[in-house]
Amino acid sequence: MSLYDANDQLLTDPAVQSQFATMQVPYVRVPMRTNLSDQTLESALQVVKTIGATPLVIVPGPGDVSNLQQVDAHDLALVQSVFGGSAVLVEFGNEDDLDHGVDAQAYTQAWNQVVPTLAAASPPSYRFGGPTNFQANPQYIAYFVAHATPRPAFVSWHAYACGTSDSDQTCYSNTEHWAVDVQSTDQAMSAAIGTTLPIILSEWNLDPNNQDPRYQDAAFIGPWVTFAAQELEHLQAQGLAAAMFYTATNNPLALVASDGSLTPEGSAWSAALQASVPASPAPSPGPPAPAPGPSPSPPAPSPSPPTAAPGPVTPHLTGVTAVRRGSRVVVTAQLPAGWKGKVTVSLMRVARRQRRGRRLGVRVLVAAHAQLHLTFRLRRQAAAAGRLVVVISLARAPGFLPKTVKAPVVTACPAHAFCYRPPSS
Repeated sequence: MSLYDANDQLLTDPAVQSQFATMQVPYVRVPMRTNLSDQTLESALQVVKTIGATPLVIVPGPGDVSNLQQVDAHDLALVQSVFGGSAVLVEFGNEDDLDHGVDAQAYTQAWNQVVPTLAAASPPSYRFGGPTNFQANPQYIAYFVAHATPRPAFVSWHAYACGTSDSDQTCYSNTEHWAVDVQSTDQAMSAAIGTTLPIILSEWNLDPNNQDPRYQDAAFIGPWVTFAAQELEHLQAQGLAAAMFYTATNNPLALVASDGSLTPEGSAWSAALQASVPASPAPSPGPPAPAPGPSPSPPAPSPSPPTAAPGPVTPHLTGVTAVRRGSRVVVTAQLPAGWKGKVTVSLMRVARRQRRGRRLGVRVLVAAHAQLHLTFRLRRQAAAAGRLVVVISLARAPGFLPKTVKAPVVTACPAHAFCYRPPSS
């Protein structure tokens, strides 16, 4: 939630609220801005409750106000008046390292002075974390977790892929580097305290500069959001508990346009969210529950026997393309109307005189949007292969309908799939 003022679309437009409720957004981040009235803040919190999401509230941190203890205690009293003893995540400060030059020692000192009192006055379901750095900073976080009392329930920072002047390739490369940031932070925490803590990327997007023209370029921003969502999904195994998109409304980089429709970025984000399994909106004490970005895919259901006559049934996929760009393959397809099922994309290498290819990679998600966008990296051995098959398999009871897209040259097609050759450009 942007919540720059009382005119925030998510705050004032019931249709936008309904849209987010329908998408089953598990978390909404709420800035408790000091320039807003209690009435506006309470209304924002009530909207989050109405949507059915768990709030992550940002209370002022070091450098924001002089009477920090008093202001934060007041803010959390407002939160408690709406959410009572339900689950709440609390970030202490927001980018204080960037906005106020607060180093790890000063931040930790402020935490130790303020958070113990806040935690003691809050329900046990309220979990506190930080330091909410403007970018990954493993050593900053290592100092913080080693010296913070109480120990944070989670650590957080923000992840933006690139700047306006950076090339598209740099944006993709930096997105891939998020995995290095998570791994380095895990290692730094382990060295400092002998264990790791859950990680929340409490803001992520392409460029912190909302004037980047790529935000309005549907051909770029849609595939990039899909790619970034897949990268974040893979990081859950390394302790990424949540990744929160910035922002919902009232910003050129938002999910919802001023007329209430989804932006190109919003459409891709919505599809990625619906492809995940939302976490429970009531995380139990301990590590934050996974969400609100991509989550682990559900186990594949056992295919039900087709009710149609035996033999293959061609799925009504249209607009199917597969474009290979170096070590990446971008696949798009228009799914059948009303389709919502399991989509498996298998990348296979097909050698000469072979009817069966060797599987090189698999991506599984649940399609919940008519337009399928997938961007994924090839493994090293696949990237070197000149003949590849991309198999798109749609599974929805009562049948199993596969279709193969070739990218870029294929000498054979798996026997269980249909072959499709994209028109030459």
